[in-house]
Amino acid sequence: MAGIFFRRIFGQYRYYIVILLGAVVGSLMANLVIDDITDKIGMFNEDFNNAIMSISLDKTLYLRYILKLRLKEYICFMLVLFTPAAIAGIYIFMLFAGISSGLMISVCIMNMGIKGMFVYIVMTFPHYIIYAITIFILISIWETSRGSYVNINIRKIAMALLVSFILLLAGTLCEAYVNPGCLKMLFEHISYCI
Repeated sequence: MAGIFFRRIFGQYRYYIVILLGAVVGSLMANLVIDDITDKIGMFNEDFNNAIMSISLDKTLYLRYILKLRLKEYICFMLVLFTPAAIAGIYIFMLFAGISSGLMISVCIMNMGIKGMFVYIVMTFPHYIIYAITIFILISIWETSRGSYVNINIRKIAMALLVSFILLLAGTLCEAYVNPGCLKMLFEHISYCI
């Protein structure tokens, strides 16, 4: 009975469970494994805060950099989905996303206390929400089309790919133009608390 319950839960929420497991591993790495992680990363110290508040960012150049980086990740993820190792690739991607989130959350909290959670949220808002939706759409396409190449609805898959690509572009625009302003505004308001 318990085996059926856990199989059903893991089957339905397996990607979320892997991300959560990765976040736990990342948090443990930050707290137990890596010595002086806050000094090694160099975030949220006095120099970092001053740099964020006084930076003048060439947003067009930054957009090109972000777009190039995200397109590489998008294409790599798409290529992994079309290989026999797609399931392992998805789990590795989700685990890596969880580990990096756990590390960043831990570092933010170590340096700033509970205010670090707000810094992490602003650092990932709104572009990571858009990227998560993009990944969800790609995985949904893969899950609905795997194993049944006879009944594939090409129009539906093409439309979903188009929507995921448009969301990727929207995420890069938000990351380049919206997020730096939000982060700067946050540091202006909480800099006296650090």
